[in-house]
Amino acid sequence: GPAHSLFALAKRFKDPVAQAQALRFWRRKVGHSRNLLFLDLLYYDPAVPEVALDNEPSARHFDDLDLVCARSSWKEDATLVSFLCGPYQGHRVMRVGSGDLGGAHCHADTASIQIYSRGEVLLSDPGYEHIKHTDHHNTVLVDGHGQLGEGIKWFNVNRVLHFGGTVEVLSYGDDGKSAAWVGEAAKIYIPEAGLERFRRHVFYARPDLLVVLDDLAAKEPRVFTQLWHAPSEFKTRPGGSLGF
Repeated sequence: GPAHSLFALAKRFKDPVAQAQALRFWRRKVGHSRNLLFLDLLYYDPAVPEVALDNEPSARHFDDLDLVCARSSWKEDATLVSFLCGPYQGHRVMRVGSGDLGGAHCHADTASIQIYSRGEVLLSDPGYEHIKHTDHHNTVLVDGHGQLGEGIKWFNVNRVLHFGGTVEVLSYGDDGKSAAWVGEAAKIYIPEAGLERFRRHVFYARPDLLVVLDDLAAKEPRVFTQLWHAPSEFKTRPGGSLGF
């Protein structure tokens, strides 16, 4: 689970924020595994203080992985949005080496979005997949085609490297009231898709408004399919909108 990793960071860097988040996960038993609980004991350092998270930033662009996380607050009823649109090994690894340093556990989930709000998962991620599939994630298919790396047990890093499947977050901004970002994901799709542009624009106005606009272009006419996975079935509301 995530707790022992954060405990290790807190211990190494004497970081009270990492300590607070680790304890937050640990108390809620997030990702608990009986086989790994010993790591919590190994890495937990009681000398590192725990601080309140209320004054921490409510959004962050982690630019190496091009992972964006934005939330309404640090309260229990907060809304949280996450978005991933970066190279599977991170930008730094792609700059310093030309091979794979171990990406088999990655997923074909570029430009995917997850939403958690008021104690419920609204748009979900499938978790760890034993066969990697793009259509299991909240992203886009092109004529039914998914992304490089999918279709087998281990993420197919050789295809990603061979076809130069580079992706990135092009822009990001947060003014405290709203956050917005744009990801470019066209090159991670298989050549048969003929995709030339896939720019996913995301606008999040705190606390509860999220707008997603996909700008797609292909070499010839294609069918683009937006995928949205929710824990419960979508229902049509009066006026044609969808809800739970």
